[in-house]
Amino acid sequence: ITVEITSVTNTTFANVVGVQQVTNVVSATTRSCGTYIAPIFDGNAIVSLAPSGRGFEAIGTPKWIINGGGIFSNSTSCPSVYRNGAATVSLPGGHGITTPGCAQGLNGIPTISGSSVPQYTWAQYQSLLPRTPACNGTATKVDGVWYPQANTDGSTVAFSGDMVFSSGLYCVTNSPGPYHGEISGTGVTFYVMSANFNMKFNGGGNLTATAPNAGDYAGVLMYLAPQVDSNGNLQNTQDIDLKGNGNASFVGSIIAPSADIEMHGNSGTKGFESQIIGYQVDTGGGATIAITYNAGNNYQAAQPMEIMLLK
Repeated sequence: ITVEITSVTNTTFANVVGVQQVTNVVSATTRSCGTYIAPIFDGNAIVSLAPSGRGFEAIGTPKWIINGGGIFSNSTSCPSVYRNGAATVSLPGGHGITTPGCAQGLNGIPTISGSSVPQYTWAQYQSLLPRTPACNGTATKVDGVWYPQANTDGSTVAFSGDMVFSSGLYCVTNSPGPYHGEISGTGVTFYVMSANFNMKFNGGGNLTATAPNAGDYAGVLMYLAPQVDSNGNLQNTQDIDLKGNGNASFVGSIIAPSADIEMHGNSGTKGFESQIIGYQVDTGGGATIAITYNAGNNYQAAQPMEIMLLK
């Protein structure tokens, strides 16, 4: 889009040499850039969407090692990102912290904070989240393996005990609370329907699964239905504990905008190969919490159209 303005101005002093008017032409050109696919929330490895309070909290004795991305907290509180006690947080590769609030106890980590960082609203990031499936199918168990119903948009299933899943989209109907089983699968997405979902892996329980690499839910391992009130305010009604395991394969985005996500340690060097998005993200236990974010293995979305000034 080019805008050109032409103006004619009467002269004063130039009249002496016979110039009574001058013509001035100015123009500006902008370009409209269409949507493109990219990581959401600027590719940060950990994202907290809570508008106030401590969005990310490292307390106690855990050791956080976050590779491939930084930490974003949407809270305007001070602190919105917090570390205390013997907890350590490292972000190799020059990644840092971004928040409209402030960070405390994380000296030495690059930080952009305060009024220069805009706070997201639900209306702004709603379109970046995965679509809501119809959940019009029913999963079936055959020879110990769960399968989605063919030609449906999400198959309902309840989490209970050890479960092995074939690739596909599953709609979780229950809120299991303390969980002792292991959930495993390759190329799977779990859409959690419950507004008050609560899942805490106990004992030997664990999530050992990888997200699909194609389709609408490429890179999405678990998506908890966001809870928003009639005024467009994100609600905090869900809880999920995530445990890593040195021998487990845990690949794909955990997208839980309305959940408190508590991270537990793991014995492996890679740990979670995920982008962790929650209402709040904090620590459980005292072991190493290793997160390796690779955009190609995680969810990406169409970004809003932009207008660029060329000249």
